[in-house]
Amino acid sequence: MFEYDKIMKLSVLEAIREILRITAAGGLSPEENQFYISFATDFPGVVIPNFLKEKYPKEMTIVLQNAFYNLTVEEGSLETAKFSVDLKFSGITSTVTVPFKAIKSFKDPLTYFFMSLDFTPPSEKTDATTQSGSDAKTSDGKAEGVVIDFNSFKKK
Repeated sequence: MFEYDKIMKLSVLEAIREILRITAAGGLSPEENQFYISFATDFPGVVIPNFLKEKYPKEMTIVLQNAFYNLTVEEGSLETAKFSVDLKFSGITSTVTVPFKAIKSFKDPLTYFFMSLDFTPPSEKTDATTQSGSDAKTSDGKAEGVVIDFNSFKKK
């Protein structure tokens, strides 16, 4: 039997890696793109400063827009590959290293582009906005797009 969840997750991660490769090579225009990357801070291989780990013990979101430096993207297997970037937190520049498998979501709000890596079965979800076919909304109420939970298509 195919592991569709795993195949889809690896495809999404590869797309995120390609977006970050392009960004590392050419930068971002703040008027055109900005990326919100949420990741599990307790995932093995995640490296963040202690003050951030204390503040965000399970998950945090970083923003790549106009104040990031030294974005590097590792090649090789997505099982072990990661990206690193220098960001400023309260005026202090710190390096954040994130294995691709720690990523939970990727969003470019200026283009209404959103990729979720939450492949939790619908019966285990508690947030109504993550159910199959629900519309995601920005803080100003505009639709971001439709979040599709591929688990809803599985035979039980």
